[in-house]
Amino acid sequence: MLKVEATLEKEGSALAPQPSPGPTEELEQIFEQEELYYSREEVQTYIDLLSKYLENSCKSDFVKEKVKEKLEKVKLCNTKKFIYTCEKEGSNHHVKVVFNHCNERKLCPNCSKRYAKRRAIEIYEFLKQNLVHAVNFKVYLTHVVITFPHDLELAQLEAIEKKMGKILKRVFISIRKNRETTILYRIHRYSSKNPFKKHLHVHVICPNVALVKNHDEFRYVRLTPYFNIEKLKSRIIEAIYIETGLIIPPPVVYSRFHAIKNEGSVLHALTYIFRTPAIDFFKFFKAFDGNRMLLESVYLDWYDTLFFRITNETRPTWLGFLANARRYRLPIPLPHRLEEVKKRLKEEAFRCRICGAKLVKFESLEPAVDDLLFHYPEALLWELRRLEAIRKKMRKCENAEMRKC
Repeated sequence: MLKVEATLEKEGSALAPQPSPGPTEELEQIFEQEELYYSREEVQTYIDLLSKYLENSCKSDFVKEKVKEKLEKVKLCNTKKFIYTCEKEGSNHHVKVVFNHCNERKLCPNCSKRYAKRRAIEIYEFLKQNLVHAVNFKVYLTHVVITFPHDLELAQLEAIEKKMGKILKRVFISIRKNRETTILYRIHRYSSKNPFKKHLHVHVICPNVALVKNHDEFRYVRLTPYFNIEKLKSRIIEAIYIETGLIIPPPVVYSRFHAIKNEGSVLHALTYIFRTPAIDFFKFFKAFDGNRMLLESVYLDWYDTLFFRITNETRPTWLGFLANARRYRLPIPLPHRLEEVKKRLKEEAFRCRICGAKLVKFESLEPAVDDLLFHYPEALLWELRRLEAIRKKMRKCENAEMRKC
């Protein structure tokens, strides 16, 4: 997410350096800087501990080389700052500072958290624009977490995970011929407190909306936003038996519903679904020293290696009438496609909130630049004006040389 604060530039500020000659109009400014979730020092410590763990515990040279290649990219993440300003020349209404990204979200904690929050916002806007505006009742999202017993054998867990889509379809998607619901689910194989520990569970988001066919006419109807936990457990056990032939003890089920207008709680639930193990790895290595980490290596027996955990992470999946293969062939067309929502949000993020102009890259700064510029927006704005004055002088000199020729 981005921190936004409006600032009023004043001449003679104690924090701002003196401006170079040029126009100095007093304008309301917006200074926006991309949030850095974890400092470079913390990430470097995490990289060192993870590298030490690989050297002491990982037996595969192939895994070591692959993970080290990715860690080299993570080291370069958030080491440069880019300044974006309005494309109109001489206008600094909206100043935005962003960092460079390595996009290794399966290992980089900053990129992982940034990706999870961005995807959560995209899905939230997609649901709000397509479902909320299409119905005349309150829309709720029910967040269900199903945790399977820890004493199950590895082969049983793998069989359940392999059939998870069909199991959840039997449990949550209505089997009536004239009614169909939809869910978004994701499988997590690990524990958040200890990413090396066997902890198979699945997160499910269920909107209380169903698509109903009545005499060749389709419409959306309201469902109750909560579940009977005991009945839900029995349906899960029955579905697992039908799909895999396994008889397991009752799973642990957690359920909570959120009104979609409550943006904060909905985004929190969606962010947790889209998060990757990188954040949990980061917290785990930060909490324990090297000797303790060696004791935890026994958990690598589950799903083979750390590299498997990193490269084969499950993806969020839609079932029901919003499934990828069906959402754009519904009898009630969706007014906004997910791709359109993503594109619009990306464009809005780089658009001036005062004049509406596009934000373009003005300057790239190395880490050696004094951080005072980013702690005090007024100082950054003075620096931008100084750089702009220098560029104008250079253009004037070039034009003068061309006239001489």
